[in-house]
Amino acid sequence: MKKSKFLLLGSVASMAAIPFVAAKCGDTKEEEKKPAEMPGGGQADSTPSTSTAVDLSKIDQTIQDQLNKLAKDGIKKEEVLAVLKTVEGLKDIKDEDLATVEFKNKKLVIEAKEGSKLVSGKYEFAAQTDSNSSTSTTVNLGNLKKDVQEKLNKLAKDGVKKEEVLAVLKTVEGLKDIKDEDLATVEFKNKKLVIEAKEGSKLVSGKYEFAAQTDSNSSTSTTVNLGNLKKDVQEKLNKLAKDGVKKEEVLAVLKTVEGLKDIKDEDLATVEFKNKKLVIEAKEGSKLVSGKYEFAAQTDSNSSTSTTVNLGNLKKDVQEKLNKLAKDGVKKEEVLAVLKTVEGLKDIKDEDLATVEFKNKKLVIEAKEGSKLISGKYEFTTERMANNTDASGAEIGLRTR
Repeated sequence: MKKSKFLLLGSVASMAAIPFVAAKCGDTKEEEKKPAEMPGGGQADSTPSTSTAVDLSKIDQTIQDQLNKLAKDGIKKEEVLAVLKTVEGLKDIKDEDLATVEFKNKKLVIEAKEGSKLVSGKYEFAAQTDSNSSTSTTVNLGNLKKDVQEKLNKLAKDGVKKEEVLAVLKTVEGLKDIKDEDLATVEFKNKKLVIEAKEGSKLVSGKYEFAAQTDSNSSTSTTVNLGNLKKDVQEKLNKLAKDGVKKEEVLAVLKTVEGLKDIKDEDLATVEFKNKKLVIEAKEGSKLVSGKYEFAAQTDSNSSTSTTVNLGNLKKDVQEKLNKLAKDGVKKEEVLAVLKTVEGLKDIKDEDLATVEFKNKKLVIEAKEGSKLISGKYEFTTERMANNTDASGAEIGLRTR
């Protein structure tokens, strides 16, 4: 009987232990399943897939433009995310993928969170803000279109009136609201028309100058600026860039320019090819021409002249692309990428450039002496406005040489 009791107790104890054993087994199975159920591939499998993150510093210009419009106080992360979701590969981007979204010291900063599988790097945009905190660019008076210049040139006379100049400038896109106080100087002195923007103007910057010559009847006759010749005329002159260049050959080309059919030897002070540079300079007092034309040429091993692209004479669309790079830490490779789009510069290399820098609010890109592809220098100056903001990407104060 005593033996039966012990057997019975042993059976009960064994049966009582069974559920606990089963529960333990159940827990083990759950622990084995859990990693497989984690979203986003929290545990690396035996064949991990490589995901390429989008570098925020290299997003397309169209996306940059959309982000730049958000550069204001109180910028919202959800607005930034909405723009980034339009980028290929970022439709699933979330709040936690971004470490920083802020507009501080008039600079927009969007930085990826370290470890994000969708984005990397940082996007920065320095904005020049007006009183309403919206981004504003000014029109450079030194870079007006030809038709506007011609209208202004007709005002080049004693007693020029500021209101007449303003009337012409109001026809320029973005200047319909220009006022008297936006201009520091409007004068015709020593046969030169000078129109200068007032420092701090939110509409205009820079200076416009036009040298006119008066005839015996004191009527103003406009001169052709040799530094502003059309591309086809420049190309014809460039072909004359060689030792022993003849003035009559230069005159023959210039006679094809509108208004210069009567140009003569005495209208030119200098025609020379020296130190691999063609220089054609107007004689002071000429009623037909003014200014100077220069072209730097490089000779190849066969002593034949090969033309270089003058950085001071780039097309408007190229200038605008370069101007967007005018910021601290400008990279030479970004400048080269823009220059490669210029005809004849697809093979341009690092060693063709002597200088690429943004210093004292000025972008300077200078060709290395002896380069067979480029010559001259490109400069773009960004200026501070009245509220002392930094202008990066704002087209202000362009000056090329």
